[in-house]
Amino acid sequence: MSDGIFSAMRVSAQGLRAQRIRLDVTAENMANAETTRTPDGGPYRAKRAVFTHQPGGNILGPRRKNSDAFREMLSSQLRHYPAAQEAAQATGVKGAKLNVEVIEIDDAIITEYDPTHPDADEEGLVQKPNVDPVAEMMNLIAATRAYEANATAMDTAKEMLNRALEL
Repeated sequence: MSDGIFSAMRVSAQGLRAQRIRLDVTAENMANAETTRTPDGGPYRAKRAVFTHQPGGNILGPRRKNSDAFREMLSSQLRHYPAAQEAAQATGVKGAKLNVEVIEIDDAIITEYDPTHPDADEEGLVQKPNVDPVAEMMNLIAATRAYEANATAMDTAKEMLNRALEL
């Protein structure tokens, strides 16, 4: 049997993994939105899950003649649409393995005047985390939708495999 159906499952599994990490990071940010003291000292710093590619990896498995033809056709079509070409390179149409890295955001720490706070300095200023709850909720919704899309794609691939076995 062709490896194509399993390739679809591998791609969806990587997407599920990436979105789960994205959801975990967003939940951690939301949970620490008011944390003014960390073990490292200072307020909590917001984090983001960043998707990168691992050169040489191939999420589609070994190259086959049909997939080569498809890739050639896709790349010839993308030449006419620069924005689509950039998006394809960013999302790994070439089949590079997806890596997820969690990084701290370099946004400025928020300073608030609250002399009654236990972490206030001698001037009464408290350093608060750089977590934006609205942005985190938007990120949570986007990650949830992406997770659902990958789960649906996985279910569809599984159903196609089951139907093929019934033939």
